Amino acid sequence: DYEEGSFTPVYYFDGTTSGVTQPSNRVGRYTKIGNRVLFNMWITGTTNTSTSGYLQIGGLPYLTDSGGTSYTAFSSWVYAGFTNHEEIIFRSNPASDRIQVQRAGSSVFASEMGQSANYMIAGNYMTS
Repeated sequence: DYEEGSFTPVYYFDGTTSGVTQPSNRVGRYTKIGNRVLFNMWITGTTNTSTSGYLQIGGLPYLTDSGGTSYTAFSSWVYAGFTNHEEIIFRSNPASDRIQVQRAGSSVFASEMGQSANYMIAGNYMTS
């Protein structure tokens, strides 16, 4: 089982895209081998910070595993988009196509974001 493809990352605030201005450049590529998905994405552009709530990035090509391997931290490079970006982690959500943006013990909220985004995320995860 082998597949290559692309996807478009999507911002969610408090679980919805309603009222969210998506950054202008959102590019994702992936390779699926068996139940393992390897991916990388780049997001840059402006968004709105008037939307409240916590941030998730959706659009992963396959749902993450819902078992004990479901929480995976991904590698990232952040140039702009978050205050105190050295504390930001990107991690999977179980049985989801979304990445949770988080600091240790707490979600990242819209009020902690700048309008300008420029970052890359890469990693791999297991599907069900």
